[in-house]
Amino acid sequence: MNSTEIPFIVPLGKEAHQAASQVAIEQSTPQKGRQVYLKILAICAVQIYLKWLQIETNLSFSENWKSGLAAAFYATDLVIPGIGKLECYPILPGEKNLTLSPTINTDLIGCVAVKFDENLNKGQLLGFIPAPAASELPEQISISNLKPLDNLLDYIPDIFDNVTALNFNIPPINLSNWLD
Repeated sequence: MNSTEIPFIVPLGKEAHQAASQVAIEQSTPQKGRQVYLKILAICAVQIYLKWLQIETNLSFSENWKSGLAAAFYATDLVIPGIGKLECYPILPGEKNLTLSPTINTDLIGCVAVKFDENLNKGQLLGFIPAPAASELPEQISISNLKPLDNLLDYIPDIFDNVTALNFNIPPINLSNWLD
């Protein structure tokens, strides 16, 4: 992460922990349950960030919310309807690398890393890897190799144009006509 960047820190409240617990408890081992718990907290942190940016997400279609599949498929995705999926990866204190799962999603936008505090009450969004780069990287990459989180918006095609045009029915404005 660039030293000039301001970190985006997301509080993780009771709802996020309850959602993570509900799916984690159904896993076959406590170890898998812990992995799923952390993955869902990472998804919640990214979802809060995107909501803050007024980008719609859909947790109900996310693989993690289908009991048992998270451990089986190592799913870490958050759906942005009509756009694609973001894989969300948890990073614990002291970890310096991100372990990517093998990806076969054709609608993958990229991967976002979320570093948790000791109590799992806050998640810091560390950065982003676009999908083409993620498919070319080794399984483990250094956190320092992540692109700034701001770059994520470059990979969500025309999201703000679509929101403005569709939700508010604003016709395009030709600025050269203002002078006439």
